[in-house]
Amino acid sequence: MLTRKLPLAAFLAATLVAASSHACGPFFPNYLLADRQANLLYLPEGSFALESSRLVLADPRLPQWRDTSADKPAAPTAQDLLLKEIRASGSLAAAEKMAADLPTASRLYVLGAVAFTERDSRARDYFRQLLALPVEQQGEWGLKARYSLARDLMRDYPLTDSRSSHGSEQELREAFDLYQQIIDAVREGQQDPELLSLASLGQQGRIKHWQSDPIAAAHLYARQAAQGSPAVLKKPQTGHGVTCSAAWPMVRAIASASPMCPWSIHKAMRSAPRVPMPGSCLRAVTSSSTGRG
Repeated sequence: MLTRKLPLAAFLAATLVAASSHACGPFFPNYLLADRQANLLYLPEGSFALESSRLVLADPRLPQWRDTSADKPAAPTAQDLLLKEIRASGSLAAAEKMAADLPTASRLYVLGAVAFTERDSRARDYFRQLLALPVEQQGEWGLKARYSLARDLMRDYPLTDSRSSHGSEQELREAFDLYQQIIDAVREGQQDPELLSLASLGQQGRIKHWQSDPIAAAHLYARQAAQGSPAVLKKPQTGHGVTCSAAWPMVRAIASASPMCPWSIHKAMRSAPRVPMPGSCLRAVTSSSTGRG
């Protein structure tokens, strides 16, 4: 009699345990069961960052972008405070007096930065003087001088619309080479805390766009995206460029990813911190040759 009751007792115990436990996945919201036809036809939201980063392989010798907005800044040194005061002076003449006792490289860079902000033609002279120094004397300012000189050659000044004008063809070629020098130096091991190498990829993309080379521009923006940069996450524009560009594999892949990921693009535009990497692969291939990259 006891042996006949054991299976029944085991069954009841198993039932009680199952009633108080949760089944293991798959987990999905209940609304998917309400209107199956509509839900099956609904296109799930994708990730444009993920899709665009898959277009090319990441370069292991370049840094991966990361959000540094939450990092605690280091305590400024006396020189840092002086450089900040010089840049805020708003006058190149005043800046030259204030920077007189600075080390050569930092003095030339900060004077070039002040001149660049004022769109003074002497900015290029200061940056070129810095780059003429031996590499060991350039220090941390070497990459910054190349990046700033390239921006000046592009006429990529703060708070301006580059659609109005940009550098000549010769100036754009020189700027492109300067950005490449930054990328090559970082790939060879130079420290790049400000991620200027990634910014340089975006700037090169802008130059290629201005030079009416959307294929090269798309590859450069894809390389930037592969390093995790959020700078390519901008709302795509429509235009006549889509028709003529859709036959190119890279452009077609980028254009195909964007409709699948409208919310991720919108979210990235709102939440990603602004980084100095202007340009968008989609804008480069869909806007006119006079548009901004």
